[in-house]
Amino acid sequence: MLIPYTYSLNEEAPDKWIISFETGSHFIVNLKTVKFMGILKKSADMKNAYKVYCDHDEFQLCSFNEFTLLTGNIIDRLKLAVDKEYKAQPSYIHFKFSVIPTRYIKYVTKPFTSLFTLKIFITTYIFSLLFNLSNLYFINTELIPELSYTNVTFIIIPLLLSTLFHEIGHLAACRQYNAKHGEMGFGFYFIFPVAYSDVTGIWALPKYQRILVNLSGVYMELLYTSILFTLSHWFPSLAYIGIIIMIRVAYTFIPFLRNDGYWILSDLLNEQNLLPRSRKILNKLFKHVRNLNSDFFHQLDRKEKGLLVYGIINALYFPLFMIYIATSYTNYLVNFPYLLTKLVSGEYMLNKLSSEFYIASIFYLLLTIRLVKILRKVLIKSQYYTNSQWKNNDINS
Repeated sequence: MLIPYTYSLNEEAPDKWIISFETGSHFIVNLKTVKFMGILKKSADMKNAYKVYCDHDEFQLCSFNEFTLLTGNIIDRLKLAVDKEYKAQPSYIHFKFSVIPTRYIKYVTKPFTSLFTLKIFITTYIFSLLFNLSNLYFINTELIPELSYTNVTFIIIPLLLSTLFHEIGHLAACRQYNAKHGEMGFGFYFIFPVAYSDVTGIWALPKYQRILVNLSGVYMELLYTSILFTLSHWFPSLAYIGIIIMIRVAYTFIPFLRNDGYWILSDLLNEQNLLPRSRKILNKLFKHVRNLNSDFFHQLDRKEKGLLVYGIINALYFPLFMIYIATSYTNYLVNFPYLLTKLVSGEYMLNKLSSEFYIASIFYLLLTIRLVKILRKVLIKSQYYTNSQWKNNDINS
């Protein structure tokens, strides 16, 4: 056979298929490509494949040489896809290191996989969510004892356990639905330390199962928080942990960062490249606005209009957040360089600084990262323009 590689197919729509490889790479193709790959997979040689190709009415007739070039192009791309060194998509998590290797995941997740049968999952998810929300509504914060810096480990350890359960949830759901998975570890998203679990193999699953896997992290955190809120009747300080986890659960569903909410929305909209596609449509809108073309919005279909709205909100949320911080904490932002100097010189200690100092630190770090990204794009465009000018000069000369 001309294609010796193993791959799985998952139909997303009548003319939209996801091809997944064992290395974790996946591609979106149309039905014709799927059928063409099927011909190459079953054919022993090029001549036999060409004969079967010509017998299909839906394919455009071409010469044997053209067919050979087309086949070679597809096989080269497949070789790249199955190459273990190849990264189909750049990772948005940096400085990653594994905590639980892939070979040990089955032992860690085994006690939890039964929680992810569909009926148990839906019933428990709804019950635990309502239970936790009712605790948040009726909780009396005056009865919760104050926490000091001396017992900060009381907060950190349960939160780390919550993070661990979140990632175990994703991996346990993967194993329940027989999806390929990788390791669990930690890394950095922007400047923030995050845990991650490699569940790229879920692209081979049907859409509803992918959504369940993406919901499973929060599912485990809701179960964990239900236990904390129950125990808080005897140990009131545990309510602190429950409140923090529920805030983090809400954050997880924000679809404008690479959270679980982003991937859930991506599946609901049947758009695997949600952020790049929405940015592309938004850029087209700006071009049409500059050209005074008022018909662009009416030319979009319902899905594209939704992607446009998503792209606009995604483009606005960061500057609006930064404006809110700048206007709400102006004095702390102005005094930040002075406080930082005192901290570096040893005149101030970390436990003496207010929470506003840390908010100012995050503000300046995020601002620096964004400015570096903008500068990098400007330099790339400038280099591209310079190279184009040199090429034009070479042609003219």
